[in-house]
Formats: sequence, C-alpha cells, structure tokens
Amino acid sequence: MIRSLFTKIKTSSILKFNFLFLIIYISGLYFSKDYGITWDEDWARVKNGKQNLAYILKTLHLDNYINVPKDIPELNVRNVGAYGAFFDVISVTIEQVFSITDKGEIFKMRHKLNFTFYFLGVYLYFLFSKRIFSSKYLAFIGSMFYLLSPRLLAHGCFNPRDSIAQSLVACSLLPLLMSYQTLSKRWTIIAGMILGIGITTRLPVMYLPVLFIFLMLSKGIPQSNSSSRFYELMKISILFLFSVIVSVFIFWPFLWKSPLINFKYIWNSLAFHPWDGDIHFLGQIINGNNLPWYYIPIWIAVTIPIQYLFFIFISPLIFTKNKAKNKAIINFSVFMWCGFVIPIIIIISLKSIIYDGWRHLFFLYPFLAYFMTIGFEQSYQYFTKIIRLRAGQIILLLSLFTFSGPLYTIINMHPHQQVYYNSLAGKDPMELFEGDYWGSSMRQGVEWILNNDDSEQITIISPETCRAIWSWRFLNEYDQSRANYIMKKL
Repeated sequence: MIRSLFTKIKTSSILKFNFLFLIIYISGLYFSKDYGITWDEDWARVKNGKQNLAYILKTLHLDNYINVPKDIPELNVRNVGAYGAFFDVISVTIEQVFSITDKGEIFKMRHKLNFTFYFLGVYLYFLFSKRIFSSKYLAFIGSMFYLLSPRLLAHGCFNPRDSIAQSLVACSLLPLLMSYQTLSKRWTIIAGMILGIGITTRLPVMYLPVLFIFLMLSKGIPQSNSSSRFYELMKISILFLFSVIVSVFIFWPFLWKSPLINFKYIWNSLAFHPWDGDIHFLGQIINGNNLPWYYIPIWIAVTIPIQYLFFIFISPLIFTKNKAKNKAIINFSVFMWCGFVIPIIIIISLKSIIYDGWRHLFFLYPFLAYFMTIGFEQSYQYFTKIIRLRAGQIILLLSLFTFSGPLYTIINMHPHQQVYYNSLAGKDPMELFEGDYWGSSMRQGVEWILNNDDSEQITIISPETCRAIWSWRFLNEYDQSRANYIMKKL
C-alpha cells in the first residue's frame, strides 16, 4: 500500500528532495565550523596527511613541479603505515593548493570536508534506498535515519577515519546492489573501488567484499543451467575482487614498495594493537584488554535514539509479503543483516580491543538504518489498519514521532552531539559511560573562560590527551596572547 501511494508522486518530486538535500548540505557546512579540534586530528593532518602526500609526490616524481616543504619528514611507516591516508591527503592537498596557512581556517576546512564526505554517504544512501524500496518518500525516510543520529552526525564533522569509513560503506551500497541485480561490469568496478578505499580507511571493512562475493555466487545455485550461470557469476566476482585489490593498492601509499610484506605488517599492527588503557563502562573502570562480550551491543543500544531501536526491533529479516516473491531483494536483505552482525560476532569471538565507544564500528550503521526503514514501513502498514486517518496524515504523525526528538536533540546539543545518550543510559550517562573522550568540547571551554575573565593573563590547565592548547587556533589575536596553557598528565 505504501509503495502504491508514493509511486503516484510526480517525477518532478525528485527535484524537491534534491532541494532539501541541498539545504541540508549547506547547513552542515555552516555548522561544521563550530566543532573543536579532537586530539587525533592534528596527528592525522601533520603525520598521516603531510607525510603521505610528500611520499606520493616524490614517488611519482611530481616534487619537481609541486613544492614539497622541506620540513616534512619521510613517511614513517611505524607511525602512519597502518592507517590509510585517503581523507588526510585530500585535506592537505586542498590546504597546499589554496595556500591556507591560518591554523583555525585549516581545521574549519577539514571539518567542512569531513561533512562533505558524510553528506555524500547520506545522499547515496537515499539513492540506494530509492532503488531497493521503489519509493522516493521511503528512501528519504531511510536517509533521515542515516543522517539524524546525533552522535554519528557530530563525528561526521570531525572524525577523519571512522566517519569516512561509514560514508564509504554507505556509498558502496548502491553500486553493490546494481552489480548484484544487473551483473554490470561498470557497477562492479565502482563498488570494488569504493570498498577498496573503505578498507584503507578502516581495515575491518575487508569482510564486506568477501560477504558480497558469497552473495553473488549464491545466485547461481538454484539455476537449472547452473554451470554457465555460475561461470558468469564467477567472472563478475573476480572482476569485483580485482577492483578491490587495485583500489587498496592505489589508495594506500604504504603498500607501493612491497605490497605483500607491508600489508602483513599492517595486519599484524592492527590485529595485535598494543593498547593497555582503561575504559569507563557501566560505572566501572575496565582495562581495554578485558572488555565483556556485551560492550559493543550496549554501546550501540545507548547511543542510538530509542525510536530508531524500536524500528530495528520490529523489522523482520525480509520484506513484507508484497516483496516476498522478489528473491533478489530477500538475498540482499540477508547480505545487509550479515553486514551488521558478522563484525560484532568476530570482535566478540576474538576479544578484539575496542575503545572510545563503538566508533571503530560506525561503518555498521548503514546496515542498521536499512532495517530502521523496514520497521518504519511495517509500522505504517499496521497503523493504516487500526487508525481512520488518511495515509498522508499517518505518515506525517509517524515521521514526527520518529524524527522530532532526535532533531531537537541535535539542535539543542550543538556542537556537542558526540556525547549523546538515549534514556537507556540513565539520568546521568556520564556516571556510567565515557564523555567527550576526544576533547572536542575543549574549544567551548576555553572560549567560555576567556569571555568571562577579563584578566590580561589567564592560565589554562588541561590533560595532555585532550589538549586545550589546540583551541587557540580558533581565537582572535588578543585572546591568543592572554591564554597560557599548561599540559598535565592525568
């Protein structure tokens, strides 16, 4: 019923959605400037970005045409080799090409670029949802599930690794679906390239190409001419895998000299990452090497809006009866479900070290948003049977119930949505969980001190891990001269 309703929308309505997305993008660019500098960003820019850019230019012999500052050290593989440089190289390139020298402007540019990638994931997720749900309106609902998650939206403005990986996974879903449905070589290559870049950004994304190949090969199992069909699917799968490998190699400069040896180094570096820090979880201080199995499930449960969790809970693994005959959609739904569940099972089984909440697994969120959308559709169909209202009125009420709370929270908490918790976290979530572990709010803290203290010299003390001194880059010259920073170990 919902599809028959929304397919009546005129073709020109896509322009209305695009206009809404344009407003969202412009708003995001404007508000992204309000976030502070996290303690990973400076390292990512200076070491990961500049060193990799210098290495790329020298390796390609472009340093004769493009000036490489002499103060940039050689690529230090032990520091930056284990992390891809896709976002940071683009950011530093923009910085160099446009001669941006003011440190505050540099990080504002990085935040705008970060949000640009995040928004690209939102829009391509809309196109993916439109293809799979056959409804522009339902696709827009799905994209709002993706966009209006307070914690993840904030990270989308300043997290140069986890949110970029999330966006790349979201961007890959449309070409993956098109490749699966049409066996198009073009879509297959595009899907492989995007996932290859995703792997360089977050190595655990490498499970997705394997999962997709299983999905692709499964298409040939029930066919009567299974031999020829399976051969065709095998060729597409090989092309996809080749595209992934080539993309990983191209966008990971550390692999250029010795691909196999250096990839083994990367694998060992991340698989056995030495981190002996402590984590605040459920009101206790727990060592990072001894996390309980429910660490990730609870973090996901307390940081996603309650309404969204409800829709996930009621959504089935497959579509409703109207779609049950479409085996391709059913299989892709299974792929989406496995895309979410498999990494969590692996992490629990291997007792992998995960810290700072579940940010390392933000790339799972596109799969969750998919089932939120299904749950939304199921709810609509249920209410049309028990409530005597017009379809449009039901959609409006259900949308208000779903998104008014998260949208209000995003506006009210700005620019600190990164510490969002839902009601499951208790009245004071900071008693049970970590707060601003990256120190983004240090900026507002320093600005408040300087705005409320007229002293000519002010001493500001902060932990070394969340250095308040980085906030001086957003201050005017007068306030920069007044602030004296002291870093102390906790």
